[in-house]
Amino acid sequence: MTLARHHCTRLEFVANGGQGMAEEATGLPINPREVQCPIAHGRMTATNLEPIVLAFYRENCIGCELRRPTGVVPNLASYVEGLDELAATEHAREVERRTALHDEWQKRQEQRRALMAQCDEAMVSALRDIEMLDVDPGGASNYGQ
Repeated sequence: MTLARHHCTRLEFVANGGQGMAEEATGLPINPREVQCPIAHGRMTATNLEPIVLAFYRENCIGCELRRPTGVVPNLASYVEGLDELAATEHAREVERRTALHDEWQKRQEQRRALMAQCDEAMVSALRDIEMLDVDPGGASNYGQ
C-alpha cells in the first residue's frame, strides 16, 4: 500500500468485505481491500493485495497521464520494474539451462548414431530403444515419434 501511495496519490485502498478481529488486534491491513482510482475502469478486491495491486498497476497505471506521483522512491513503478528485471533474468537463466540440456542431449544422439553404424542389429535395436526414452530435455518431447 505504501509503494502504491508513493506512486500516485489517486490510488486508494478501501476496506471491503467486513472487518476481522485480526486486523483490529494487530493494526495490520489484512481485511479485504479494494484498489480504487477515479481514473481507472473497474476495481479489484482481495485480502492479499500484492497480486491485485500488480495487476491493477499493469492494467491502469502504465502510461497514465493523470498520475499524481509523490516523487518518493521506492514506489510501485520501481517495485514492478525490479520484479520485471528479476523475471527477465530468471527467464534468461532458464533459456540458458535448456540450451545446455539440449546441447548435451544432441551430443548423446550423435554418439548413439555413430555407434549404430558400427554395431550389430541387436545393439542397434537397443540404441533405438534408448533413443526413444532419451527425449530432448531442452525442448518438445520426442516421446512416441
